[in-house]
Amino acid sequence: LKAHAKKSNSDILFVIDRKGTILRILDKKSSVISNEVFFDIADRIIDQNSLEIHDLSVNSEGELIIQTRGRNSEFQINGFKDEVFESGLSISNTHFGVNVDPFVHRLVCTNGMVTKSFDESISINSINQREMGIFFDKLHRLEMNDFQSSGFSKKVTEAINTPASIDELTKAI
Repeated sequence: LKAHAKKSNSDILFVIDRKGTILRILDKKSSVISNEVFFDIADRIIDQNSLEIHDLSVNSEGELIIQTRGRNSEFQINGFKDEVFESGLSISNTHFGVNVDPFVHRLVCTNGMVTKSFDESISINSINQREMGIFFDKLHRLEMNDFQSSGFSKKVTEAINTPASIDELTKAI
């Protein structure tokens, strides 16, 4: 919702939830990107990469979140035949701009753990041509690796090869 203050001659934006509660008051020059522009950006990312939409939701702050799966979403790490992962992108429109977060779900592993971790997040809070160019250049680098973190395999291998007792795990938790 937009409002205009006559005395200071400035525009502000109200972020209002479904119940009518004002969540935030923002300067018109804030980093909020309209849902229409967000969906244009998300459509471009999804279409260019043949991504599959897994989930679409709105959180309590009114932020839109689209969860997608990668085109080669399931993968394994060399040397660990009992470990299976799935990669994807979380694309969200927040009060601070559009965020693209690659993630990895651990689908199958030898000890039954399931994890989700975000890495190499990309954000944009302005839709000018220069910023959009930088945003899509960063996204292209992630696309080249099927949205998988460049250091992910190394981190998993180190974690699997780290010996730990039940007592150490209990204390870590």
